Amino acid sequence: MNQALRTKGIPAYCGEKYDVLADCKNGQAMAIIRFTSHLVRHRPAPALTAVGETVAEVLADGLTDDDLLRGYVLDEQGRLRKHVNIYLDGTLIADRVRLSDPVQPDSELYVLQALSGG
Repeated sequence: MNQALRTKGIPAYCGEKYDVLADCKNGQAMAIIRFTSHLVRHRPAPALTAVGETVAEVLADGLTDDDLLRGYVLDEQGRLRKHVNIYLDGTLIADRVRLSDPVQPDSELYVLQALSGG
């Protein structure tokens, strides 16, 4: 997590290594989901906080109240859409189908459109 983004005021039971957008849910630290500026230009897509031990769990928690955004990221079977990539702590996720990559409480997920062509 970027040192410049650390903040004060996060409850002690959540630890100390959290971003200004970090939050706690029942004392559990939350990962941050950020969206590409390209998507934000077309519709509101603020950074979200969510809990979970895998990418799938974090996305399910973070996107639960936004059907449109969830539909942009995931298909009807809950798999990552072909036009979307997710980077977890700076590394492209390995499992695009089950989204089983492990997530740490202070992880950051970056959701962006996949580029193709030549």
